[in-house]
Amino acid sequence: MAMASGVEPVSVKVRVRVRPPFWLTWWAYSAYVLLFAGLLYAAWRVAYLRAEYSANLALEHMERDQLEQVNRLKLQFFTNISHELRTPLTLILTPLEQLIKEHLWGLPKRIIRTRGI
Repeated sequence: MAMASGVEPVSVKVRVRVRPPFWLTWWAYSAYVLLFAGLLYAAWRVAYLRAEYSANLALEHMERDQLEQVNRLKLQFFTNISHELRTPLTLILTPLEQLIKEHLWGLPKRIIRTRGI
């Protein structure tokens, strides 16, 4: 096709490459994957720490309950022992005191003083 001026038009091919926006690049996709993996790890870590905390709390409650039970048993044991020791002593001491009082009244006062009764 010839033009009126006699110069043939030159066809120029321009190659235009449209790059995707930054949020659609491979760098962005890599960041998305890393962010998602980090969120999954954080969620797992929180769940793990909560479970560990609950287990430790339950263990502490159980240990405290056992300690309280041991203390109650110790107290009951010592109460029983003291009662078992006190009852026979009372049964022995009361008649003994009565016997001493009855016989001391019959002794002269100088014997009571010298013997320290």
